[in-house]
Amino acid sequence: MRAVAVFPKERTVRLIEREEPNVRTPFDVKLRVLEVGVCGTDRELCGFVHGSPPPGSDHFILGHESLAEVIETGREVNAFKSGDVVVAGVRLPC
Repeated sequence: MRAVAVFPKERTVRLIEREEPNVRTPFDVKLRVLEVGVCGTDRELCGFVHGSPPPGSDHFILGHESLAEVIETGREVNAFKSGDVVVAGVRLPC
């Protein structure tokens, strides 16, 4: 799958290929993104104004404001089922 990635140390933004994720734990939910919004946070990340990648990574993946379809869930997930349309809540500390 393709994703837009921001590499702060390189000061680059580029399209990258990533492996499709799998449901690995009983609590995972796998989504198929339908729509993605671009917000001020994305603009600031692409402008290298703030932010640092998650631990163990050298880049961010943009798209935290998205509409998605649930395509698979772990066995302990009861609140969602395949076919549900959802908006993911992403919150990172400042």
